[in-house]
Amino acid sequence: MNPAGSAEGFRTLGDAVALRRRLLHMRQVDLEARGGPGAATVRNIEQGSRTSYSRRTFVQLDHALGWALGTSERIVNGEDVTVETDLDWDALASAVRARREELRLPQDLVSRGGPSEFTVRKIERAETDAIRSRTKTQLEQVLQWQRGDVDRILAGQAPGQAEWIDPEALAARIPPLHETHFAPQPGEERGLPRAAAVRIAQRLRGLADDIELILGA
Repeated sequence: MNPAGSAEGFRTLGDAVALRRRLLHMRQVDLEARGGPGAATVRNIEQGSRTSYSRRTFVQLDHALGWALGTSERIVNGEDVTVETDLDWDALASAVRARREELRLPQDLVSRGGPSEFTVRKIERAETDAIRSRTKTQLEQVLQWQRGDVDRILAGQAPGQAEWIDPEALAARIPPLHETHFAPQPGEERGLPRAAAVRIAQRLRGLADDIELILGA
């Protein structure tokens, strides 16, 4: 199911995405590397050239931009959404320093796959106003943060604040899989492997949509 929205709402979203991306010094291809939609989709969103996207695309966009879940969809629906345009470098400096000290790590994180001591020192002193996408990923990995946490901190949010869902409650609300989804169909004497695989894939896509709808409820 694709969220509805007006052409004006999609243009507003495109402007907000482009502004947020520039503030984060990210290219369109960088969003995909951060768990966002593909570069072509981001380009379409920023240009306002389409007025229909899946809820999954909006979730990916929120995640990559460090927005709260549901922000993109609310913008499209014309809701009054406050999108931060200033980045809190002091908050990132404090968070990185505190997390590094908590893990008892030195400022030189290169041997652990992280940024150089020079880069970490600049971040912890809030002496930078731009961080490359690769550096963000390295920092998140070595500090054991979730992907996208650097951008979330810059946006004024806390790192690692994932929403936990009761698996039993979630499972109770998802339609169960039945043998009929995978049983041979008329004309398939032995249940052709390719046809069965297609049915499984279709059902799994349907389940993904069900979960997104439930999480957004």
